[in-house]
Amino acid sequence: MDGLRGIASLVVLNFHLANQVSDGTVEAPAWFRSSLEALVGSPLGVFFNGPLAVHFFFFLSGFALFAGYKWEPQKLRTYYLGRITRLYLPVWPALLIALVVALVSSPQDATSGQMPVFSEPYGILKSATLIAGVGMALPALWSLTWEIWFSFTLPFLKRFWPHRINFWIAFAVLTIVMISGDLLKVGVLRYGPMFVLGALVQAKWLDI
Repeated sequence: MDGLRGIASLVVLNFHLANQVSDGTVEAPAWFRSSLEALVGSPLGVFFNGPLAVHFFFFLSGFALFAGYKWEPQKLRTYYLGRITRLYLPVWPALLIALVVALVSSPQDATSGQMPVFSEPYGILKSATLIAGVGMALPALWSLTWEIWFSFTLPFLKRFWPHRINFWIAFAVLTIVMISGDLLKVGVLRYGPMFVLGALVQAKWLDI
């Protein structure tokens, strides 16, 4: 599961790099840009489909975390410490690098006299915690907000999981909620069920 999540992460990285080459953020020779666009438009473009990879990652996270977590009160502290370490240790160095890059290369805003990254209210705190979304310093990490929320609520989901739930009824309900969230542009309804769907598949794995 971690290997599959790693592949999904690389696809997301490919997606962002391809976008930055395409819009000129990253300078590249014309032949490289045209070759990359042709690659993205080919069947191999699946390896550049960031949104699909993010959704797959959410599903895999729900499956893997639900399988690995055991509801034992004495291990609750260990679980949270492990998740916080795994989620935040890569984020904080990335935030530091982003802030250094902003200091070196970002122009000042003509109105405020500050660089946009530093003028955003609570933006750096948002990027550092990812609980209330992302700031301008690390916008590409928006998906980690949902990963963190699911990780933090998993022990309670596991504790009150209805074991007699019918798989297909639950699958239909989660699908309807996801579609509704997509149409209404409500993130928690769109992405939350993706984690729960992964947990559902894991919980009913033998039945399936």
